[in-house]
Amino acid sequence: MVFQRQVVELRRLGAQLDNMAEKINAAARDRHHPQHEWLTERAVALQQKAADYETVVESHIDSWNSFNQNFEDVCAILDDIKNRLPPTSPDLTSDVSLLSQQVSVN
Repeated sequence: MVFQRQVVELRRLGAQLDNMAEKINAAARDRHHPQHEWLTERAVALQQKAADYETVVESHIDSWNSFNQNFEDVCAILDDIKNRLPPTSPDLTSDVSLLSQQVSVN
């Protein structure tokens, strides 16, 4: 009998605690809802910017790779020209060397 009253009392207290928890959760949710909405909107905006920046960065990487390939091609052509020149033409050799230096510096 005593045990049954304690069980009933514990169930009643448990129900009260559950009720309080629901009220507190609702109050906390209401209190933090504006901040939650702002953070959610900010996260979506940042994800969109990241996607936009990804496209821009990929475009720049493609441009850089293309430039780098063209640069290597020009250097190879200048080296080939320099190797094909006869050793008896120092003026042409110095012109090609000057071009090679200018391409390497810029």
